[in-house]
Amino acid sequence: MNLDKESYKIDEKLKKAYINSFNKVSDEIYYLIIIATKILRYDFEKRTVEADIDRLYDEFVYFKYYSEMSKDYLLNFFMPLILASRNFEGYESTVKDLSEKLCKFYGFESKKYEYTIDVFCYDIIIRNLLIGNKDMLDILNKIKDEIIDFNPYKESKIDNVKFQMAKIKYIELIHKCIDSYEIEENYGVYESSIEIIDILQYVFNEDSFATYSKKDDSGCKSVYNLLSAFVKDLEIIDNSKENLEEVYYINMKSNIYKDFIKAMANHLLRVRYGKVSIGKYNLKSSPKDFLKRELGEVFSDPILSMVKVQSREVVDENSERKIVLKLSTKTGEYKFEYKIIDNS
Repeated sequence: MNLDKESYKIDEKLKKAYINSFNKVSDEIYYLIIIATKILRYDFEKRTVEADIDRLYDEFVYFKYYSEMSKDYLLNFFMPLILASRNFEGYESTVKDLSEKLCKFYGFESKKYEYTIDVFCYDIIIRNLLIGNKDMLDILNKIKDEIIDFNPYKESKIDNVKFQMAKIKYIELIHKCIDSYEIEENYGVYESSIEIIDILQYVFNEDSFATYSKKDDSGCKSVYNLLSAFVKDLEIIDNSKENLEEVYYINMKSNIYKDFIKAMANHLLRVRYGKVSIGKYNLKSSPKDFLKRELGEVFSDPILSMVKVQSREVVDENSERKIVLKLSTKTGEYKFEYKIIDNS
């Protein structure tokens, strides 16, 4: 076996899957994936990938000014960490931390247990697809078997009880899903109400994703895009039929975004292999500082890097007055909104 060739295949799969996860998704999901990529760093002592929580805090502060917070499925916030890590054990503790921070930020802290389980299952799915396992039932059975021993909250009694309750429900639903294929010989998708399990089925099933009850959820679409890219890529590489690179860029926002996303995919691999040294974030920044900038001014920012002020206007919206700043960066264009408080 040519190890260099096999490593190249894996790298290409990872890059194309990452890129495809941006296809036809909302600005919110786009920005969250970018944020989740930017906060990753390689710990050379532990030889693992970790998330810089201090940077994440400031990223979330900025996020409130330029993006809406929907109720979409946010699993792909964890996706860059999964792709950059060699195994789940290497980042298990980071998942708990990120899940807690994300769910607290979005105001649904009780979902942190479900997201922790989802990431565990997502990891199993992705690593099986990476090695060429396209047997959906086999993957589902592996999830069913491995999830039993998964217990990341054993050090906290309260968290552990709540996690076990969520896990029991999860296992029951996976059993029903597997039974629908093995016993009932169901040939359609069995919607289990577990998003990652349902999306996996749509990737392998003939039923169109357009029939999924959560087809309009941009987060679900992003996960579907990523898993679909893995499945398609396995066939492309094995058969060497065609280069579908352009498929992964359909409906992207602009060529600038395409180039940036490709650059981020390459950066993710450099983090994965410890080929880039990123120091811990220890800077202070605030979106309110942008209000001091002049129209057309170009400046450096700890979170957005090089920024240019494209426009500034005062708008009245839903009985509220706002200052709206449009900023351009290599990450894309941002629209920061600041409420004007009337103290009169």
